[in-house]
Amino acid sequence: QFLTRQGHHVIMSLNMMIKHDDNMMVFISVIIVLLSLYDVQAECDSSKPASKTMLLKKLLLNGYEKLERPTNTENGKSQVFIMMFPRYIEFDDSKDHIQLSAFIFMSWSDINLKWSTKDDYKDIKYISLEADKIWTPDYRVLNSIVIDDKSKLHIRNVGIVYYRNEDKLPALCVADWTNWPFDKHVCDITITSEKYLGNEMELSHGNIKLQMTRYVPSNEWELIGYESLKTKEFFSESNDTESEFELFLTVRFTIQRYSWVLAVSNICPAIALIVFSFGLLSIESKQSERIIVISFMLTLQTLLLQYLAFKIPSNGDKNPKIVNFFEANLYITALLLLETLIEGSLTTSTSNPLWIKNILNKIDSNKVLKAILLPKEGLKKPT
Repeated sequence: QFLTRQGHHVIMSLNMMIKHDDNMMVFISVIIVLLSLYDVQAECDSSKPASKTMLLKKLLLNGYEKLERPTNTENGKSQVFIMMFPRYIEFDDSKDHIQLSAFIFMSWSDINLKWSTKDDYKDIKYISLEADKIWTPDYRVLNSIVIDDKSKLHIRNVGIVYYRNEDKLPALCVADWTNWPFDKHVCDITITSEKYLGNEMELSHGNIKLQMTRYVPSNEWELIGYESLKTKEFFSESNDTESEFELFLTVRFTIQRYSWVLAVSNICPAIALIVFSFGLLSIESKQSERIIVISFMLTLQTLLLQYLAFKIPSNGDKNPKIVNFFEANLYITALLLLETLIEGSLTTSTSNPLWIKNILNKIDSNKVLKAILLPKEGLKKPT
Protein backbone atom coordinates (compact mmCIF):
# COMPACT_ATOMS: atom_id res chain seq x y z
CA GLN A 1 0.00 0.00 0.00
CA PHE A 2 2.85 2.31 0.76
CA LEU A 3 4.35 1.72 -2.69
CA THR A 4 0.94 2.33 -4.30
CA ARG A 5 0.58 5.68 -2.53
CA GLN A 6 4.08 6.64 -3.58
CA GLY A 7 3.28 5.80 -7.18
CA HIS A 8 0.09 7.88 -7.02
CA HIS A 9 2.04 10.91 -5.75
CA VAL A 10 4.57 10.41 -8.55
CA ILE A 11 1.85 10.53 -11.20
CA MET A 12 0.28 13.67 -9.70
CA SER A 13 3.65 15.40 -9.56
CA LEU A 14 4.35 14.53 -13.18
CA ASN A 15 1.00 15.97 -14.26
CA MET A 16 1.70 19.23 -12.46
CA MET A 17 5.15 19.56 -14.05
CA ILE A 18 3.90 18.70 -17.53
CA LYS A 19 1.33 21.53 -17.26
CA HIS A 20 4.12 24.01 -16.61
CA ASP A 21 6.01 22.55 -19.64
CA ASP A 22 9.23 22.30 -17.70
CA ASN A 23 11.01 19.35 -19.39
CA MET A 24 14.21 19.55 -17.36
CA MET A 25 12.34 19.56 -14.10
CA VAL A 26 10.29 16.58 -15.25
CA PHE A 27 13.42 14.56 -16.04
CA ILE A 28 15.13 15.37 -12.73
CA SER A 29 11.98 14.65 -10.75
CA VAL A 30 11.51 11.26 -12.41
CA ILE A 31 15.09 10.25 -11.53
CA ILE A 32 14.67 11.32 -7.90
CA VAL A 33 11.36 9.50 -7.52
CA LEU A 34 12.70 6.28 -9.04
CA LEU A 35 15.67 6.33 -6.69
CA SER A 36 13.39 6.84 -3.72
CA LEU A 37 11.20 3.93 -4.80
CA TYR A 38 14.31 1.71 -5.11
CA ASP A 39 15.41 2.64 -1.59
CA VAL A 40 11.95 1.85 -0.24
CA GLN A 41 11.94 -1.53 -1.98
CA ALA A 42 15.41 -2.37 -0.64
CA GLU A 43 14.31 -1.38 2.85
CA CYS A 44 11.28 -3.65 2.56
CA ASP A 45 13.49 -6.57 1.41
CA SER A 46 16.01 -6.07 4.19
CA SER A 47 13.24 -6.12 6.74
CA LYS A 48 12.45 -9.75 5.87
CA PRO A 49 13.61 -12.21 8.54
CA ALA A 50 16.76 -14.23 7.68
CA SER A 51 16.22 -17.90 6.91
CA LYS A 52 17.35 -20.63 9.26
CA THR A 53 20.02 -21.78 6.80
CA MET A 54 21.50 -18.30 6.55
CA LEU A 55 21.63 -18.03 10.33
CA LEU A 56 23.40 -21.40 10.49
CA LYS A 57 25.98 -20.31 7.91
CA LYS A 58 26.69 -17.12 9.85
CA LEU A 59 27.00 -19.14 13.05
CA LEU A 60 29.48 -21.61 11.53
CA LEU A 61 31.61 -18.95 9.82
CA ASN A 62 31.71 -16.67 12.88
CA GLY A 63 35.28 -16.95 14.12
CA TYR A 64 36.16 -19.62 11.56
CA GLU A 65 39.80 -19.55 10.43
CA LYS A 66 40.06 -20.97 6.90
CA LEU A 67 43.87 -21.09 6.99
CA GLU A 68 43.83 -23.44 9.98
CA ARG A 69 43.98 -27.09 8.96
CA PRO A 70 41.30 -29.15 10.76
CA THR A 71 42.67 -32.20 12.58
CA ASN A 72 40.21 -34.86 13.65
CA THR A 73 42.46 -37.89 14.09
CA GLU A 74 44.65 -38.90 17.00
CA ASN A 75 47.84 -38.51 14.97
CA GLY A 76 47.03 -34.91 14.05
CA LYS A 77 46.52 -35.58 10.33
CA SER A 78 43.79 -34.28 8.06
CA GLN A 79 42.51 -37.23 6.06
CA VAL A 80 41.15 -36.51 2.58
CA PHE A 81 39.39 -39.21 0.54
CA ILE A 82 39.55 -39.02 -3.25
CA MET A 83 37.40 -40.83 -5.78
CA MET A 84 37.82 -40.57 -9.53
CA PHE A 85 35.24 -41.23 -12.24
CA PRO A 86 37.06 -41.23 -15.61
CA ARG A 87 34.95 -40.07 -18.54
CA TYR A 88 37.15 -40.18 -21.63
CA ILE A 89 40.81 -40.22 -22.65
CA GLU A 90 42.60 -38.01 -25.17
CA PHE A 91 46.09 -39.23 -26.11
CA ASP A 92 48.54 -37.31 -28.28
CA ASP A 93 51.06 -39.96 -29.34
CA SER A 94 53.37 -37.42 -30.99
CA LYS A 95 54.03 -35.74 -27.61
CA ASP A 96 53.49 -38.70 -25.23
CA HIS A 97 50.80 -36.60 -23.60
CA ILE A 98 47.53 -37.95 -22.22
CA GLN A 99 44.61 -35.93 -20.94
CA LEU A 100 42.01 -37.62 -18.78
CA SER A 101 38.63 -35.99 -18.32
CA ALA A 102 37.21 -37.19 -15.03
CA PHE A 103 34.87 -36.33 -12.20
CA ILE A 104 36.83 -35.75 -9.00
CA PHE A 105 35.08 -36.38 -5.69
CA MET A 106 36.79 -35.37 -2.45
CA SER A 107 35.60 -35.50 1.14
CA TRP A 108 37.12 -34.59 4.47
CA SER A 109 35.99 -33.95 8.02
CA ASP A 110 36.00 -30.49 9.59
CA ILE A 111 34.97 -30.48 13.25
CA ASN A 112 34.48 -26.70 13.12
CA LEU A 113 31.59 -27.13 10.65
CA LYS A 114 29.59 -29.62 12.72
CA TRP A 115 26.11 -28.64 13.89
CA SER A 116 24.39 -31.99 14.52
CA THR A 117 24.53 -31.33 18.28
CA LYS A 118 22.84 -27.93 18.00
CA ASP A 119 19.14 -28.34 18.81
CA ASP A 120 18.00 -25.28 16.85
CA TYR A 121 19.40 -26.61 13.53
CA LYS A 122 18.93 -30.39 13.78
CA ASP A 123 16.40 -30.39 10.95
CA ILE A 124 19.01 -29.02 8.48
CA LYS A 125 20.98 -31.91 7.03
CA TYR A 126 23.06 -30.16 4.32
CA ILE A 127 24.26 -26.67 3.52
CA SER A 128 26.34 -25.25 0.65
CA LEU A 129 29.28 -22.88 1.00
CA GLU A 130 31.77 -21.34 -1.40
CA ALA A 131 35.20 -22.92 -1.39
CA ASP A 132 36.92 -19.64 -0.53
CA LYS A 133 35.02 -19.37 2.77
CA ILE A 134 36.42 -22.48 4.49
CA TRP A 135 39.58 -24.60 4.57
CA THR A 136 40.07 -26.79 1.51
CA PRO A 137 42.88 -29.26 0.79
CA ASP A 138 45.15 -28.43 -2.11
CA TYR A 139 45.95 -31.09 -4.67
CA ARG A 140 48.05 -30.89 -7.79
CA VAL A 141 48.34 -32.91 -10.97
CA LEU A 142 51.62 -31.85 -12.61
CA ASN A 143 51.26 -28.47 -10.92
CA SER A 144 48.16 -27.62 -12.89
CA ILE A 145 45.01 -28.68 -11.03
CA VAL A 146 43.64 -26.95 -7.94
CA ILE A 147 40.27 -26.64 -6.28
CA ASP A 148 38.33 -23.83 -7.88
CA ASP A 149 37.59 -21.09 -5.34
CA LYS A 150 34.27 -20.42 -7.06
CA SER A 151 33.03 -23.99 -6.71
CA LYS A 152 30.36 -24.99 -4.22
CA LEU A 153 31.08 -27.29 -1.30
CA HIS A 154 28.34 -29.38 0.32
CA ILE A 155 28.57 -29.89 4.07
CA ARG A 156 26.71 -32.44 6.20
CA ASN A 157 25.58 -31.74 9.74
CA VAL A 158 28.28 -34.09 11.10
CA GLY A 159 31.04 -31.89 9.64
CA ILE A 160 31.80 -33.89 6.46
CA VAL A 161 32.67 -31.64 3.50
CA TYR A 162 32.12 -32.85 -0.09
CA TYR A 163 33.76 -31.45 -3.21
CA ARG A 164 32.77 -32.43 -6.75
CA ASN A 165 34.13 -31.08 -10.01
CA GLU A 166 34.98 -32.18 -13.55
CA ASP A 167 38.66 -31.71 -14.29
CA LYS A 168 41.02 -32.46 -17.16
CA LEU A 169 44.05 -34.20 -15.74
CA PRO A 170 47.22 -34.10 -17.87
CA ALA A 171 50.01 -36.67 -17.68
CA LEU A 172 53.02 -37.97 -19.57
CA CYS A 173 53.35 -41.51 -20.90
CA VAL A 174 56.31 -43.78 -21.52
CA ALA A 175 56.56 -44.13 -25.30
CA ASP A 176 57.17 -47.65 -26.63
CA TRP A 177 56.66 -48.06 -30.36
CA THR A 178 58.36 -51.47 -30.60
CA ASN A 179 55.19 -53.34 -31.53
CA TRP A 180 53.55 -50.59 -33.59
CA PRO A 181 50.72 -50.69 -34.67
CA PHE A 182 49.98 -53.03 -31.73
CA ASP A 183 51.59 -50.59 -29.32
CA LYS A 184 50.69 -50.21 -25.65
CA HIS A 185 51.40 -47.23 -23.42
CA VAL A 186 51.53 -46.86 -19.65
CA CYS A 187 50.44 -43.43 -18.40
CA ASP A 188 50.65 -42.18 -14.81
CA ILE A 189 48.56 -39.38 -13.34
CA THR A 190 50.06 -38.40 -9.98
CA ILE A 191 48.19 -36.39 -7.38
CA THR A 192 49.98 -34.75 -4.48
CA SER A 193 49.82 -31.74 -2.17
CA GLU A 194 52.20 -28.80 -2.39
CA LYS A 195 51.19 -27.13 0.88
CA TYR A 196 51.14 -30.08 3.25
CA LEU A 197 53.41 -33.04 3.88
CA GLY A 198 52.15 -36.57 4.27
CA ASN A 199 52.52 -36.22 8.04
CA GLU A 200 49.99 -33.36 7.99
CA MET A 201 47.47 -34.30 5.31
CA GLU A 202 46.88 -37.83 4.03
CA LEU A 203 45.42 -38.36 0.59
CA SER A 204 43.58 -41.66 0.41
CA HIS A 205 41.44 -43.44 -2.15
CA GLY A 206 39.80 -45.63 0.50
CA ASN A 207 38.31 -48.93 -0.57
CA ILE A 208 36.92 -47.56 -3.86
CA LYS A 209 39.80 -46.53 -6.14
CA LEU A 210 38.34 -45.95 -9.58
CA GLN A 211 34.80 -45.98 -10.88
CA MET A 212 34.48 -46.71 -14.61
CA THR A 213 30.68 -46.48 -14.77
CA ARG A 214 30.83 -43.12 -16.58
CA TYR A 215 33.71 -43.94 -18.91
CA VAL A 216 33.09 -43.40 -22.63
CA PRO A 217 35.35 -45.68 -24.76
CA SER A 218 37.65 -44.01 -27.27
CA ASN A 219 37.50 -44.73 -30.99
CA GLU A 220 41.29 -44.93 -31.24
CA TRP A 221 42.55 -46.17 -27.87
CA GLU A 222 41.34 -49.06 -25.74
CA LEU A 223 41.70 -48.89 -21.97
CA ILE A 224 42.97 -52.37 -21.09
CA GLY A 225 44.06 -51.81 -17.49
CA TYR A 226 44.17 -49.35 -14.62
CA GLU A 227 45.29 -49.29 -11.02
CA SER A 228 45.78 -46.86 -8.17
CA LEU A 229 49.00 -46.68 -6.17
CA LYS A 230 50.11 -44.81 -3.07
CA THR A 231 53.79 -44.02 -2.57
CA LYS A 232 55.79 -42.10 0.03
CA GLU A 233 58.97 -40.13 -0.52
CA PHE A 234 60.86 -39.65 2.74
CA PHE A 235 63.16 -36.71 3.38
CA SER A 236 65.46 -38.74 5.64
CA GLU A 237 67.21 -42.07 5.22
CA SER A 238 65.63 -43.65 8.32
CA ASN A 239 62.14 -43.98 6.72
CA ASP A 240 60.54 -44.39 10.14
CA THR A 241 57.01 -43.36 11.07
CA GLU A 242 58.15 -40.02 12.54
CA SER A 243 60.13 -38.94 9.49
CA GLU A 244 58.70 -36.27 7.23
CA PHE A 245 57.57 -37.53 3.86
CA GLU A 246 55.66 -36.45 0.78
CA LEU A 247 52.66 -38.51 -0.26
CA PHE A 248 51.72 -39.32 -3.86
CA LEU A 249 48.58 -40.92 -5.25
CA THR A 250 49.19 -42.36 -8.72
CA VAL A 251 46.51 -43.53 -11.13
CA ARG A 252 48.13 -45.75 -13.77
CA PHE A 253 46.39 -46.38 -17.09
CA THR A 254 47.41 -48.87 -19.77
CA ILE A 255 46.03 -48.10 -23.21
CA GLN A 256 46.32 -49.99 -26.49
CA ARG A 257 45.72 -48.79 -30.01
CA TYR A 258 42.84 -50.09 -32.08
CA SER A 259 45.23 -51.43 -34.72
CA TRP A 260 43.13 -53.39 -37.20
CA VAL A 261 43.13 -50.74 -39.94
CA LEU A 262 46.83 -49.92 -39.49
CA ALA A 263 47.73 -53.60 -39.41
CA VAL A 264 45.94 -54.27 -42.70
CA SER A 265 47.42 -51.22 -44.41
CA ASN A 266 51.03 -51.82 -43.27
CA ILE A 267 51.56 -55.51 -42.58
CA CYS A 268 49.78 -56.82 -45.68
CA PRO A 269 52.13 -54.90 -48.04
CA ALA A 270 55.09 -56.33 -46.12
CA ILE A 271 53.84 -59.88 -46.66
CA ALA A 272 53.22 -59.12 -50.34
CA LEU A 273 56.80 -57.85 -50.74
CA ILE A 274 58.18 -61.08 -49.27
CA VAL A 275 56.18 -63.20 -51.70
CA PHE A 276 57.18 -60.92 -54.56
CA SER A 277 60.88 -61.20 -53.64
CA PHE A 278 60.75 -65.01 -53.79
CA GLY A 279 58.97 -64.75 -57.12
CA LEU A 280 61.90 -62.81 -58.56
CA LEU A 281 64.12 -65.85 -58.22
CA SER A 282 62.13 -67.55 -60.95
CA ILE A 283 63.17 -64.85 -63.45
CA GLU A 284 66.55 -65.42 -65.07
CA SER A 285 69.14 -62.79 -64.33
CA LYS A 286 69.90 -62.13 -68.00
CA GLN A 287 66.34 -61.03 -68.63
CA SER A 288 65.89 -57.27 -68.50
CA GLU A 289 62.48 -57.61 -66.83
CA ARG A 290 64.17 -58.75 -63.62
CA ILE A 291 66.13 -55.51 -63.25
CA ILE A 292 63.00 -53.45 -63.95
CA VAL A 293 60.96 -55.31 -61.31
CA ILE A 294 63.73 -55.10 -58.69
CA SER A 295 64.12 -51.36 -59.30
CA PHE A 296 60.38 -50.93 -58.89
CA MET A 297 60.51 -52.85 -55.59
CA LEU A 298 63.36 -50.68 -54.31
CA THR A 299 61.36 -47.55 -55.07
CA LEU A 300 58.25 -48.97 -53.42
CA GLN A 301 60.09 -50.03 -50.26
CA THR A 302 61.75 -46.62 -49.97
CA LEU A 303 58.35 -44.93 -50.19
CA LEU A 304 56.95 -47.29 -47.54
CA LEU A 305 59.79 -46.41 -45.18
CA GLN A 306 59.12 -42.72 -45.74
CA TYR A 307 55.44 -43.31 -44.99
CA LEU A 308 56.26 -45.14 -41.75
CA ALA A 309 58.63 -42.34 -40.72
CA PHE A 310 55.76 -39.90 -41.20
CA LYS A 311 53.18 -42.13 -39.48
CA ILE A 312 55.14 -43.38 -36.45
CA PRO A 313 56.23 -40.76 -33.88
CA SER A 314 59.97 -40.38 -33.49
CA ASN A 315 59.97 -39.85 -29.71
CA GLY A 316 60.58 -43.47 -28.69
CA ASP A 317 63.91 -44.92 -27.63
CA LYS A 318 63.46 -48.17 -29.63
CA ASN A 319 62.92 -48.74 -33.32
CA PRO A 320 59.59 -50.32 -34.25
CA LYS A 321 59.88 -53.89 -35.48
CA ILE A 322 57.99 -53.08 -38.66
CA VAL A 323 60.58 -50.40 -39.53
CA ASN A 324 63.41 -52.87 -38.93
CA PHE A 325 61.63 -55.37 -41.18
CA PHE A 326 61.23 -52.92 -44.08
CA GLU A 327 64.83 -51.78 -43.62
CA ALA A 328 66.15 -55.36 -43.84
CA ASN A 329 63.90 -56.02 -46.82
CA LEU A 330 65.31 -52.94 -48.54
CA TYR A 331 68.89 -54.18 -48.03
CA ILE A 332 68.02 -57.63 -49.36
CA THR A 333 66.40 -56.15 -52.46
CA ALA A 334 69.46 -53.95 -53.04
CA LEU A 335 71.73 -57.02 -52.77
CA LEU A 336 69.43 -58.87 -55.15
CA LEU A 337 69.80 -56.05 -57.67
CA LEU A 338 73.58 -56.12 -57.27
CA GLU A 339 73.63 -59.90 -57.72
CA THR A 340 71.53 -59.60 -60.86
CA LEU A 341 73.87 -57.03 -62.39
CA ILE A 342 76.99 -59.07 -61.57
CA GLU A 343 75.51 -62.32 -62.83
CA GLY A 344 74.34 -60.63 -66.00
CA SER A 345 77.79 -59.20 -66.68
CA LEU A 346 79.40 -62.59 -66.12
CA THR A 347 77.11 -64.40 -68.52
CA THR A 348 77.59 -61.84 -71.28
CA SER A 349 81.42 -61.67 -71.09
CA THR A 350 83.63 -64.18 -73.02
CA SER A 351 86.57 -64.00 -70.64
CA ASN A 352 87.01 -63.62 -66.93
CA PRO A 353 86.71 -59.99 -65.73
CA LEU A 354 89.88 -58.28 -64.62
CA TRP A 355 88.77 -57.89 -61.01
CA ILE A 356 88.19 -61.67 -60.74
CA LYS A 357 91.68 -62.33 -62.13
CA ASN A 358 93.18 -60.03 -59.50
CA ILE A 359 91.32 -61.78 -56.67
CA LEU A 360 92.41 -65.24 -57.83
CA ASN A 361 96.03 -64.11 -58.22
CA LYS A 362 96.08 -62.79 -54.62
CA ILE A 363 94.59 -66.05 -53.32
CA ASP A 364 97.13 -68.11 -55.30
CA SER A 365 100.03 -66.06 -53.96
CA ASN A 366 98.90 -66.50 -50.32
CA LYS A 367 99.56 -70.03 -49.05
CA VAL A 368 97.08 -69.80 -46.17
CA LEU A 369 94.19 -68.57 -48.30
CA LYS A 370 95.14 -71.04 -51.01
CA ALA A 371 95.02 -73.95 -48.56
CA ILE A 372 91.61 -72.85 -47.24
CA LEU A 373 89.80 -71.71 -50.36
CA LEU A 374 91.33 -73.62 -53.27
CA PRO A 375 91.17 -77.38 -53.89
CA LYS A 376 94.15 -79.57 -53.10
CA GLU A 377 94.94 -80.11 -56.77
CA GLY A 378 95.39 -76.33 -57.09
CA LEU A 379 93.92 -73.89 -59.48
CA LYS A 380 95.52 -72.69 -62.62
CA LYS A 381 96.11 -69.04 -62.84
CA PRO A 382 93.74 -67.34 -65.22
CA THR A 383 95.36 -66.19 -68.41
